[in-house]
Amino acid sequence: MISVRVFGPLREMLRMGSLRVDASQVGTVSELLAVVSNTIGAAKPSELRKASIFVNGTNITSLKLLRTPVKPGDEVVLLSPVGGG
Repeated sequence: MISVRVFGPLREMLRMGSLRVDASQVGTVSELLAVVSNTIGAAKPSELRKASIFVNGTNITSLKLLRTPVKPGDEVVLLSPVGGG
C-alpha cells in the first residue's frame, strides 16, 4: 500500500486527509494521482498535479516529476498551492 496524505485547501476539497492506494495499481506519481482522482471523484488529475507533491519527504521537482516511481510503503504528500502577500 501507498499512503497518501493531503493538506491545505485541497484537503477540504477532497473531504479527506489521507487514503491508502494499492501499490499494484500504480507505478508512478502520475498514475497515483489518476487513481486518487478516480477513487475520490472530487478532483481531476490535472487539479491534483497543481499541488506540491512529496514522495517520502522529497519534492518530486528534485526527482523525476510526475514520472517519479512509487512503491509499497511509500508516503506521498499533496500540499495545496499557496498564494498570498
